[in-house]
Amino acid sequence: MKKTFLSSSALALVLFLSAQNSFAAEARVIKVGAFNNYPVIFPDTDGTMRGLYVDLLSEIGKKENITFTYVLGTWNEGLDRIKSGEIDLITSVGYTQERALFLSYAQNPVLTVWGELYALPSSKIDSILEVSNKTIGVLSGDINATNFRTLLSQFNITSQFIEFSTYDNVFKAIAEKKIDAGVAGITFGLANEMKYGLASTGIVFNPLNLYFAGTKDKNSDLLPLIDGYLNEWKQQESSPLSQAKLKWLHGRIESVPIIPSWIKNILILLGSILIIAFVFITILRVQIKKATYKIKEEEKKLWESEWRSKNIIENLNDAIFMLDRDYKYLTVNTTLANNLGKPPEEIVGKSVSDIFPEEVATQLLANINRVFETGKTLSLDENITIQGEKIYHNSRLNPVKNESGKVIAVAGIIRDMSENKKKEDELKQLNELMVGRELKMAELKNKINKQEKGDTVS
Repeated sequence: MKKTFLSSSALALVLFLSAQNSFAAEARVIKVGAFNNYPVIFPDTDGTMRGLYVDLLSEIGKKENITFTYVLGTWNEGLDRIKSGEIDLITSVGYTQERALFLSYAQNPVLTVWGELYALPSSKIDSILEVSNKTIGVLSGDINATNFRTLLSQFNITSQFIEFSTYDNVFKAIAEKKIDAGVAGITFGLANEMKYGLASTGIVFNPLNLYFAGTKDKNSDLLPLIDGYLNEWKQQESSPLSQAKLKWLHGRIESVPIIPSWIKNILILLGSILIIAFVFITILRVQIKKATYKIKEEEKKLWESEWRSKNIIENLNDAIFMLDRDYKYLTVNTTLANNLGKPPEEIVGKSVSDIFPEEVATQLLANINRVFETGKTLSLDENITIQGEKIYHNSRLNPVKNESGKVIAVAGIIRDMSENKKKEDELKQLNELMVGRELKMAELKNKINKQEKGDTVS
């Protein structure tokens, strides 16, 4: 009977071990694309994959008899491998229409993140405009890189982009001053900025959800299975999901209290509002800066134009002035002021009658009224007495009209022709003198001819 018992026990042990081996052999194997994206997924110093996604898949694997094995590479290599079917699953995937052509996405996002621009603390990059003509490092194939390029194009900002195979290489290039700044997801940026001596520029953009994704038309039950666990865990305060987030995104679990879900929801809502407000303020600042720059440029051009015009007017030998409908001087140049023997400030605001004697003012006002009444330019050549001196001048009075065609002012230019008139009179006198001399010479010659012919000269 003892032999029978021993035989039965041995048989039971063999069957148990066989069952265990059979169970282990039947474990499902899923290949996961992995890349260096600390702290969500990364290779440890011993080569073992660790991080938030690894903890979640490990928990699912224990309960579903699935062995998740990891194939390490760059982000682009992971996308190529899942396209070819070399791997079954990839983590930390943002949704794009292009990727949806070859990927199936889980319904529940694991994280909501955004892109951020990092640089050395000494960098002067503090707004989107400062990125112009800078060298920016990005992760090859990264959705954050695509979103940042799109953001710059919306502001017509041009920068030089250099692609790297990992976020670590991007941050290393910034630290070594090979590039000016770099784009990274917020989870990597917060966890690694101190390691490389970098800081956020404050430029954040494009919040997005990150999902598990699998090969299209393959392992059709895998993503619904993962979705079931994620949905369940999001309803629990101390689930493997919340524990993994606290461990990898907020430090050690023991040092961080569990936050009630309603507070989390409020914080998420507030965070989203802050991000949207920040983006709106950034866009508004850019628009204001552009508008201010344009106004300053226009003011500069106007000032230069006015300065050139004023400089030309002030250096003319002609007298320039403008009168309003009350016959008051709106402006005069230095030449007119000098001719009148008064500084410009004593003329502007005064009327014609205040400046000139009555007989001169009456003559000027008659001409000015003709321009106001007819709306036509008037040209005159006349004498005028200024400070007791009679001046011969040429004047031109031009109407200044508003948009409706009404004459609102008269602009005048007076050219002193006294010197020309004096020379003209002298030339005339000289001509008259020469003509008289010629007549006398002809008369004398005629008398001489008569004497030579024996004529009697009376």
